[in-house]
Amino acid sequence: RSDLPWSAEAAGLMTRVPASHYHRLKLRVEKEAVLGREKGVTARSVFAAQPEAEQIYRSPITFPFERHAGPVYGAHFSPFHRNVFLSVSTDGSARIYNVLQPKPVHVVEPSAASLFTCAWSPSRPLVFAVG
Repeated sequence: RSDLPWSAEAAGLMTRVPASHYHRLKLRVEKEAVLGREKGVTARSVFAAQPEAEQIYRSPITFPFERHAGPVYGAHFSPFHRNVFLSVSTDGSARIYNVLQPKPVHVVEPSAASLFTCAWSPSRPLVFAVG
């Protein structure tokens, strides 16, 4: 176990690492600092441990909803239910989501062809069209 002090820059880089990878990466970083005969753990030590870029530089955008198999070309919020939206994709599926749940409430695959647009009926709450 290393008792080397950590610089603010090195500690800042490590705060971005997911908990599932933190302990293992911390040990690798401290080992690099010791092998490099450094007086403390620096940002150089963190990069010398060669962590995967996704561990340190996570995307600022998270997608909490279960994904379509292809690109999404259309999305539309329900005019009757503020937490419900519809999305369509080139995978040929239309999905109804509730913003409070990550999984779709309902999935419909009306055809094997790609879908590019969707809309809710302005007069009937659960009627929608896709194309």
